[in-house]
Amino acid sequence: MNLGVDGGYYHLTSVGQSLGSYTQYLAGAGISYALGHDIHVTARYDYRDQGIAASSSYLSSGYRASLGLMFSPGALPLSLW
Repeated sequence: MNLGVDGGYYHLTSVGQSLGSYTQYLAGAGISYALGHDIHVTARYDYRDQGIAASSSYLSSGYRASLGLMFSPGALPLSLW
């Protein structure tokens, strides 16, 4: 079994131009479980929140969930990243 979590924060501003700034927050988690020697079931959930500060403000958030089977015929176990 493999469990993993990740997260991040980005804040970008322009240099020399009067553009707005860009901010993004990220968070995610996933699991991978071996069903047999070569087949793994995986599940993952990710969330993103971003905003662009300009003359008209833009705010957007979204998420993604996935579930699937993976094939990994190597000697090492399957990892999420």
